[in-house]
Amino acid sequence: FDEIKAYIYKSTDYGKTWTSIKGNLPDEAVNVIAQDAINPDLLYCGTDEGAYISLNAGANWHTLTGDFPNVATYDLLVHPRENELVLATHGRSFYVMDVKPLQKMTGENLKKPIIAYKPKSLKHNKMWGKSRTPYSDKIEPKVELMYYLPQKISGKVYIDVKDSNGNHWNTLEAKNEAGFHLIKWNASHAKGDYLAPGKYTLVFTDGNVKEEVGFEINK
Repeated sequence: FDEIKAYIYKSTDYGKTWTSIKGNLPDEAVNVIAQDAINPDLLYCGTDEGAYISLNAGANWHTLTGDFPNVATYDLLVHPRENELVLATHGRSFYVMDVKPLQKMTGENLKKPIIAYKPKSLKHNKMWGKSRTPYSDKIEPKVELMYYLPQKISGKVYIDVKDSNGNHWNTLEAKNEAGFHLIKWNASHAKGDYLAPGKYTLVFTDGNVKEEVGFEINK
């Protein structure tokens, strides 16, 4: 009793045999584990000290940080429609996390130098760049460009913006450190004005490898 160690196992033969997937989890009581329905290598784990995520079926675990506290996590599930991780904690309420970017990190994708994610579409507004009143801020479109680097690269990451005809409109410079990155962009082109409604392609490149995703501005 009172043996504070992490015991966490998996079975691939309907419970006949079990294999430890403790990996690098610290020694703390494990309360719950769940497997992602879209990416089977993506595991979620709640312990007495926090929550963890594994991208490789339990070989390695990563601590959930940021807004999520180091608190006992007793239950969790992935919402089947929203693809959001819902975590129930002891005394710190519920937390919800969008895990769609993690679901894309399958075995083949993890071999890519860059994993890019398609941003949400925008609805064009003729008031972009203008203020509704003399004392209010200008109305700016907001686009979040997310990408993942498995490891740091020597050069820089660039994001080229092209329209459906292949015309180049802008180039954004991004970070080259390993991990997830989020670039906030106001849908402007190189001349300073805003992009017109239409379909665009975002080309993420490290100078050698390219990863493309679509982006749309609706009328």
